[in-house]
Amino acid sequence: MTASHKRFRKYLWYSLGEIILVVIGILIAIQVNNWNENRIEQKQIHAYARALAGDLRDDIATVRLSAYQARNVVFQIDELVAYLQDRSFDSISNIDLYRHVWSMGYRPFAFNRAALDPMKSSGALREVRNQELARKISEYEGLTYHLEEDQVSDSRNARDAYLATNKVINRNFPDRATVHEVFTAATDAERFYESFLEFPSTELYQRIDEDDLGLVATDMRDVQEMVNVLISYRSDLYARPDFELPRLMALAQELIDLIETEYPEE
Repeated sequence: MTASHKRFRKYLWYSLGEIILVVIGILIAIQVNNWNENRIEQKQIHAYARALAGDLRDDIATVRLSAYQARNVVFQIDELVAYLQDRSFDSISNIDLYRHVWSMGYRPFAFNRAALDPMKSSGALREVRNQELARKISEYEGLTYHLEEDQVSDSRNARDAYLATNKVINRNFPDRATVHEVFTAATDAERFYESFLEFPSTELYQRIDEDDLGLVATDMRDVQEMVNVLISYRSDLYARPDFELPRLMALAQELIDLIETEYPEE
């Protein structure tokens, strides 16, 4: 082997070594860059998850009140049907009817998507490592959209119920605001039921009943038409406080627990 061949071979091995070192350096740099990007991405997901947990707590508080009010509406309608059973038109008291229909709606809810929407649009939701958490987030979002659609229908039915009661009941009686305060003072369903059932024995009720203005309705047919509207409303509404809203609150709490485990507060 000539000297020139030896020098060329030595140069070839030297060049190959440099190429290998450069490739290794590039691979390391790519790996470090990927690691940094993944770390930043996971940090962003962590921030989204913590914000989502806060939004879920707000949703639970809002929905709990709506469920309580919707449950009261169902209770009032059931009590009204029982009150009117086999009752003659002349024996119906205006204040008694008002007690059963004083409020026919529930507080509208608006779900907080301040964290969820950017979490989805940024692609962060797809990068959540806990698949159970990702699945429950999607399930929760789907349920919120379903309930918002139901809320539109419930609001329309509540308006129809209010209009139907106005054709029967005289709301323009003294102390109406005080009666309203009696029923709104309750903070949970059990206390509301108690105040509702005990109201006829109160001095306030007795005073209003003595000065009874009478019904706007002129015969039992008007009352029956009102009841038909309310029963239809009740049939559509009862699933909200009995199943759907409790399910949403339970799912929200499950999500909060998963987030607290997967993404604890730093």
